[in-house]
Amino acid sequence: MHGGTHLYAPVHFHEPAMSTDELPLDSQVASAVVIDVAEQLLAVLMASGYRLG
Repeated sequence: MHGGTHLYAPVHFHEPAMSTDELPLDSQVASAVVIDVAEQLLAVLMASGYRLG
């Protein structure tokens, strides 16, 4: 998976290989973790002179 937003089918890299419609769905589902760095990012942006708005 690429960035959790889309995937490249194995056939994209190597033929013969599976296309996306041939991949087992359960191989594409996993647990996720959310890491909230909003406050840290805001602090870095403000310290660098970045203006919001």
